[in-house]
Amino acid sequence: MRWLAGIVFAAALPAKADEAALRGAVQTCLGIESRLDRLECYDAISPRFAIAPAQSAWRMEIEPGSPNNITISLEAVRGRAAFDRPILLIARCRNDTTEMFIHWNQFLGQDGGTLPDLWKEVEIKLDDGPAERGEWPLSDIQEATFTPEWGGRLLRRLSESDRLIARITPYDGEPLEAEFALTGLETAARPIAAACGWSFDG
Repeated sequence: MRWLAGIVFAAALPAKADEAALRGAVQTCLGIESRLDRLECYDAISPRFAIAPAQSAWRMEIEPGSPNNITISLEAVRGRAAFDRPILLIARCRNDTTEMFIHWNQFLGQDGGTLPDLWKEVEIKLDDGPAERGEWPLSDIQEATFTPEWGGRLLRRLSESDRLIARITPYDGEPLEAEFALTGLETAARPIAAACGWSFDG
């Protein structure tokens, strides 16, 4: 099972910039211990590269005590969890590993596996493409499902799409469906790619 990280603060997400220069700027910010100074460093990236930040539904967070762990999240434009809680699409660089998962924000139960490797069947659909079903590993509290493949691969696919629809059936048998508008994903995820040492270009 996987662990979910906490949220500390949101920072502006820069638009496209030279990959190597952006990676260097992000790495500089990652090395700053003070949370406020680190946020100021991130805010300075846009003017430093003559970038105009765009309004975005994506949010970027830093894990407490781990400035090199970057997370971005996006709330579903359609679909809510129990008690009207939001469903989130989340990607992160954590311990030099890129992960992508959906936080369904309610108890899901398991479809198979044995502790600690429990899984849940998830169906996803990109734009007008075919439905894809897979066994997604469950988080430790069984409220989130992680893509079974390397997270960067799905991020690259999503960056070429406009919409993601995800479906799951929790233990109570009431199906959940969430739709995510993927506008701005590549821009939002570039700090993750830079921190984890990969690129959207291959």
